[in-house]
Amino acid sequence: MTTNRSIVSTSEDDKFPSEKNGVFEVKNTKEVFIALLKNPLVFEKNEEKVNIRFIGLDKDDRLYKEISEEASSALNYFQENIGPYPFEQLEIIVDQLGYVHIKEAE
Repeated sequence: MTTNRSIVSTSEDDKFPSEKNGVFEVKNTKEVFIALLKNPLVFEKNEEKVNIRFIGLDKDDRLYKEISEEASSALNYFQENIGPYPFEQLEIIVDQLGYVHIKEAE
C-alpha cells in the first residue's frame, strides 16, 4: 500500500497510519466495514469508558469540534436512557462533503 493511504475498518486494532504491508482477516463475522483513505485526519477522545475515534479528510477543526460534542452528547444520552454502550469503541468517519458515517467496533 502506498505511504499516504490508511485502512479504516471495524477492527479495534487499526493503526494510523497503516502499515505498508499486512493481512486483513475476518472470521465468523456478519458484516465488516473497510475503507481506504488518503491522508486521513484522526483524533480520539474517551467518553464514559468508550473510545470515540474521529476520522476525516478535511482539516476543519470547527466541524470536528461540533461532531465531537454531538457524539459525546448522544453517547451520554444512550447510556443514561438505554444502558451501557455495548462496544469499547465508536468510530465516526466524516467524508469530503461533511457527511458523517458511524461504525461500531466490537
